[in-house]
Amino acid sequence: MGGMNAKIGPNNEGLEHVMGRHGIGYVNENGELLSELRVNCDLIIGGTVFPHKTCHKMSWVLPDNVTENQIHPTAISKRFRRSVLDVRNKRGADTGSDHRLMIANFRFKILAARKKCERRRKKNNVQKLQKPNITEEYKLEPKSRFSVLSTQNEDTDIEESWKAIKNEYIETSEKILGFRENQQKEWISEETWKKIETGKLAKENVNKSKTEN
Repeated sequence: MGGMNAKIGPNNEGLEHVMGRHGIGYVNENGELLSELRVNCDLIIGGTVFPHKTCHKMSWVLPDNVTENQIHPTAISKRFRRSVLDVRNKRGADTGSDHRLMIANFRFKILAARKKCERRRKKNNVQKLQKPNITEEYKLEPKSRFSVLSTQNEDTDIEESWKAIKNEYIETSEKILGFRENQQKEWISEETWKKIETGKLAKENVNKSKTEN
């Protein structure tokens, strides 16, 4: 997918296997080069396959809203032709450019993952240790637990002893500190969202207008 400035037109005579009949305009030099590429590489030009209104095919428009062209082709391997569901532009997208956003819908069969994703490890809320009473409680709790461990037989395997100590610390942390909540920072301010909505409304009014003015 790219801005190749390639005009390919609607004529697909002899190229029925790599393009449809729904192109716009005429063929230019870049379009001829693209034709050679798609024939050599078995590429399907998605924008020529699906029937749409002319306004939904154009990918570039001058500020005069008169001069339009279909110059941004979407190509996919012929092997995946059935995976392409639709190709068209999105005139309502506020891109701040004379190029219109092109959208291609695909459907692929994804193989199931053999290994399950590991759950994200929860983190203890260590911020609570800044409070003196919590710190003191955190010190006293392991002492009472370790006093029980110290009565165990000296012949206990060192690996088992380590696991017991580790579990005591984990349980103490969960009991006294708890877990930290995941907080997501807002990366766009409320004021910016309002400006985005204002821009969307202005773009929508332009698209719905019947005259150039």
